[in-house]
Amino acid sequence: MADAGKDKPEVILVADDIAANVELLLDQLHSLGYETITAVDGPSAVAAAFEQHPDLCILDVSMPAGDLGVDDRSTGFEVCRRIKRDPRTSRIPVIFVTALNDTSDRVRGIEAGGDDFLTKPHNRLVLGARVRSLLKLKAAEAIFAREYHKIVDCRIDAKHSFEDVILPVTEFKKRYG
Repeated sequence: MADAGKDKPEVILVADDIAANVELLLDQLHSLGYETITAVDGPSAVAAAFEQHPDLCILDVSMPAGDLGVDDRSTGFEVCRRIKRDPRTSRIPVIFVTALNDTSDRVRGIEAGGDDFLTKPHNRLVLGARVRSLLKLKAAEAIFAREYHKIVDCRIDAKHSFEDVILPVTEFKKRYG
């Protein structure tokens, strides 16, 4: 279920060219309290990720590639690569939900930057658990990044304080000491 402590529910991008698959995923995600946006091909999935910055993406692998320059059977992998390559979207978790189930397909998904890989037909409970897990991990990474930046900022402030206060005292002692 979406985090009750938040003002707004997490938004999940669902990209698949089969309407029945999209509807199934939307029903499952809405029942868990998530908001959704959809895309039906590679270019619209990339655009949605860059323009709307979803909290998580669920991608089919095989969908129309449009102008992405790849085969339709690997569009989802290319969408994932583009999302993960851009600093604005690189931390968005990606789950592949696909009919592909060979080990080589899973490896390609991981190499493209995917965070999880579910085979159709997927189990509703497993999907919910994976979505919750990846969103918790993303939130923890965001907290870590904020705290890290606070520490760095404190160190910079401390260094400036040292230079502004301690160094003049040291210089004073050298001169008059």
